[in-house]
Amino acid sequence: MYNYKNTKVKMKKYLGILALLFVGIFAYYGCRDNSQINTKVEQQMVDLESYKTSKLEELKSLGKYDTKQLEEIKAKFDGAKDKSGIDGIFAEFSNFDFDAYKIQMFEKLKATGKYSTEELENIKAKLFAVKDKLGFDSLFTGFSDFDFDAYKTQMFEKLKATGKYSAEELESMKAKLFEAKDKMAFDGLFDKYKTLDKSDDKKTKVAGKSVTVLYGVNVFTLTENQKAEIKAAVESNEFTAINVIGYTDMTGNKEYNRKLSEKRALFVKTFLTKELAVKETINANGEGQVGTGKENRKVEIEFVK
Repeated sequence: MYNYKNTKVKMKKYLGILALLFVGIFAYYGCRDNSQINTKVEQQMVDLESYKTSKLEELKSLGKYDTKQLEEIKAKFDGAKDKSGIDGIFAEFSNFDFDAYKIQMFEKLKATGKYSTEELENIKAKLFAVKDKLGFDSLFTGFSDFDFDAYKTQMFEKLKATGKYSAEELESMKAKLFEAKDKMAFDGLFDKYKTLDKSDDKKTKVAGKSVTVLYGVNVFTLTENQKAEIKAAVESNEFTAINVIGYTDMTGNKEYNRKLSEKRALFVKTFLTKELAVKETINANGEGQVGTGKENRKVEIEFVK
């Protein structure tokens, strides 16, 4: 006789064993799959690091970047999640046109109007000689951040500290210095004042019916002492006309010196007519350069009866 109850118990037992078997099989293959997944992820990470390194080496071989810049690029690579991200960063830096960048930044510097044509040529030579972007940017910043007004003030204070000039002379110099439109013009004028030998402002020599006024290099104006001595000579002489003849030494080119000698003569003529109110005929001429030595930086004033 068929025992249904025993058969049911046996079936439950077999089903339990079968369930345990399936659980074991699932656990085994599940662990193996996880292990394979982990291994695959680890391999991908290794591959990504290797890829980063290879791309960084490619950038390094371009010679566009210094060590510090390469470190900055590496940090960006490290932030990338996959090869696509690395490729985007690599494209950004590998396509960088350093020469075009130099030209672009130089034009920005040129547009500031701080520098003369000659100064810009010197600056361009220095900038374009730089081999890496970091060095270029550092040098560019120095030129672009240059405060011309502060520089003028600083240099004028140095001139003032020499103690060579009176308050009136300093005011006149300051006006001329601060009118300079670029650093080269300013430096040229500053150097002239700084190196001016005040011993050149010797007392005006009066010889009979003539007066000799001596000048510093590139100077054509009169000091207060010189004006006083010319005035004394005018008051002590009888004349119907005055000849004013300007000269220079051999410093500078011939054409420049010719114009400088004329400026000296005309300045004296203006002083005679405007400040001393001389009504007699005044002839003023510039003879240009006549020889070496500071004794040739002069104006001869001749009183004609």
